[in-house]
Amino acid sequence: MAVTLSLRGEIDLANAEEFRQEVEGALRDDADLMVDCSELTFIDSMGIGVLWRARARLSATGHRVYLLKVNDKVRPALDAVGLLNP
Repeated sequence: MAVTLSLRGEIDLANAEEFRQEVEGALRDDADLMVDCSELTFIDSMGIGVLWRARARLSATGHRVYLLKVNDKVRPALDAVGLLNP
């Protein structure tokens, strides 16, 4: 089973709390989280931290966060911190 979350625009300090709440609301202990990044144009360390915490929580339940359709605008940042690695 999987839950899908679509990201759009920028995720930064200005909206990180809203993003955290959205991600936490989508997390389920019995499902993977699929994150569509096709419309994500920027993500800073605050947003990356939210994704890392989601990854850690799901990992503890045997599930994963999958980043899908990662575009060239955000790929370097996500790759540099290891979020693109399974």
